[in-house]
Amino acid sequence: KGDIIVALPGHQENISAATSMVFKDVGVRLIGFGEGRAKPEFTWTATAGTIEMDTADCSIENVLFLTSVSAVTVGINVDAAGCSIIGCDFDFDATGDDFVIGVDPATDGDRFSFIGNNFVAEETAGAADGIRLNDQEYYKIIGNHFTGNWSNAPIRSVTGVSTGVEIRDNYVVNTSTTAGDGCILI
Repeated sequence: KGDIIVALPGHQENISAATSMVFKDVGVRLIGFGEGRAKPEFTWTATAGTIEMDTADCSIENVLFLTSVSAVTVGINVDAAGCSIIGCDFDFDATGDDFVIGVDPATDGDRFSFIGNNFVAEETAGAADGIRLNDQEYYKIIGNHFTGNWSNAPIRSVTGVSTGVEIRDNYVVNTSTTAGDGCILI
């Protein structure tokens, strides 16, 4: 509980199953060192691969999330309260590689924070949502950059009414030309 995991520049892990990386203890922090493509890299190699943030108050900081396969169903599931993703990069390896849903905080993901991240989706159809919100309370989406083609929106709420929402200082571009697509759908 409360452990810190340090990942060094150039470290690489494949995310190939729903159990590839599971946060099981409260308060674990994964901190990456490095800049740009030298950040520790987590690469999705299968559509069912996910990172599971299953316990409270966990965080992932300063790593690169890279999809190297088409239609990753959900990149990161946030299934506990107080979790954070801070200063990370989301990107794709080649044309056709994408996260259908990048980050999916479940109803239990109250007090979720997504701060200072850079999320790039490719310019062709494939990605649906950068962050898909599900009736969380007191979440923060602050100072992020979202660019690319999303069929829904880079930030989208799909169920319920949330309270204590803070969404500010984000740069959001959705290049989709389909009617109804937007940048933030709440």
